[in-house]
Amino acid sequence: MITSILFDLDDTLYDQLQPLIKAFQLTFPSVKDINAEKLFKVFRQKSDEVFPSYQAHLLSQDLMWEYRMSATLQAIGVSNYNYQQIMAFEKAYNFNLNHIKPYSEIISLIKYLLKQNYYLAIISNGDYQHQIKKITALKIDQYIPLNKIFISDCLGVAKPNPEIFLRVASRQNLLPPKMLYIGDNYINDIVAAQQAGLKTVWFNHRHVHLSSRKVLPNLEISSPSALINIVDFLKKN
Repeated sequence: MITSILFDLDDTLYDQLQPLIKAFQLTFPSVKDINAEKLFKVFRQKSDEVFPSYQAHLLSQDLMWEYRMSATLQAIGVSNYNYQQIMAFEKAYNFNLNHIKPYSEIISLIKYLLKQNYYLAIISNGDYQHQIKKITALKIDQYIPLNKIFISDCLGVAKPNPEIFLRVASRQNLLPPKMLYIGDNYINDIVAAQQAGLKTVWFNHRHVHLSSRKVLPNLEISSPSALINIVDFLKKN
């Protein structure tokens, strides 16, 4: 029986594409007809590539930002850019992240889970202060208190290392087989959590198609409106 529900943060509790594309259009106005979904996919990929070096303190935040955006621009075929534009993008992107709103369906789900007395928490990669600012902007902390929000920066380990889930389980006296993790990233959220013994829900609202899968999520949903299906899943588990 599942007793604990844990959420990813970025692109799970809110739509991460919107603050990204707004910042991009503002700081790279000469880039026309950009495919927003492709830009987002590449940006997330490059962010994941450089994050371990930043987490290990091998790169400063500015160098991490410069790498991920320059690598993104090169991948989508943009060559006419400079360092000032990249930093302006990061400033605009971070400003937008301070004004994000959660999926309304996520809030409805969280309220239902609280009424059913599930233990709720968040596990996210990232810098602690940066991620907590997002939590505050989303006002999620009125439902899930800060002492149940776990950021890789403070845990000393990051997804996709399954150890991050085991450390949270140990600190909170939770049993992995009774934990359910909900996230959008197949490798970081689904594969890693299942390797730690958790059950998983893949919130695949970006409609990612994989030619092969190492593991299968216990439930896959493809839109915010389908989050309600988690309720039925829990009733059976």
